[in-house]
Amino acid sequence: QARQLGVSGGIGPYTVVSADESIATVAGSSGSSLGTYVVTAHLPGNTTLTVTDAVGTTFPIDVTVSVDALTATPSSGTGVVGTSLVMVVSGGVGPYTAVAANPSIATATVNNGTVTVQLAAVGSTVVTVRDSLGKTLEINVSATASQLSITPASRSISASARCSSASASS
Repeated sequence: QARQLGVSGGIGPYTVVSADESIATVAGSSGSSLGTYVVTAHLPGNTTLTVTDAVGTTFPIDVTVSVDALTATPSSGTGVVGTSLVMVVSGGVGPYTAVAANPSIATATVNNGTVTVQLAAVGSTVVTVRDSLGKTLEINVSATASQLSITPASRSISASARCSSASASS
C-alpha cells in the first residue's frame, strides 16, 4: 500500500528518508519549491520519515503501518467431491500459502490472494492460510457426495411374462 506525500516550504530541493526501510520506503523527487514522494508500506510497525530541505532544516513525520486482519470471503465452504471452492483472502501481508489439514479430503493452492480448494473425498477438513508475517486463518471446508440420480426416474414393467415350472420325477 502506498500514499503520496507532498513537501513544500523551506528551501528546495528536499530529501525524505525513512528511519526503517523494512517498515516503509520513500521514492520521489523535488523541484526548488515542491516535492512529491510516494511512501510505500512494507511491514507493520512505526518509523519516522525525515524531510530535509536544502539548508538542512529537518521535519520529522511519524508513520504507523498497520495490517488488517487476515480474512477470507467466503469464510467457509461446502461442495461436491470433484469440484472446487474459491475463496478470496485479504488483509495480512502477502504472499500467502494454504495447506489442508487432511489432503485426502481436499488440497489448496493460492494465486494472488485467491485460494482454490480442490475437493477429493467426502469429509471435512481445515485449510490454514498463512501470510508472510506468519499470521494464520483457518477455513472450514466440507466435501459431500454428489446427489444420486437414476435415469429414467421411473420405469414400467409388463407382468405378461409367463412363468413355467418343471417337475422332477424319480
